[in-house]
Amino acid sequence: MFKKPLNTVAIVKQTKSFNVFMLYLHNLIAFMPFKSNAEKDLVIWSLFEKLKSYQKNPLNL
Repeated sequence: MFKKPLNTVAIVKQTKSFNVFMLYLHNLIAFMPFKSNAEKDLVIWSLFEKLKSYQKNPLNL
């Protein structure tokens, strides 16, 4: 009769963690004016890889 409720606490924690990560990523990119483009690309790529692994296993921070 009733559907099983979603685990909203886990969803909220995951969303907050993701938002903090995205804010960190934005600030890191925005405040790297003295690095070369190659260095910026390397940093962005490594963070992208971390994000992909985070999406596969979000509770393993």
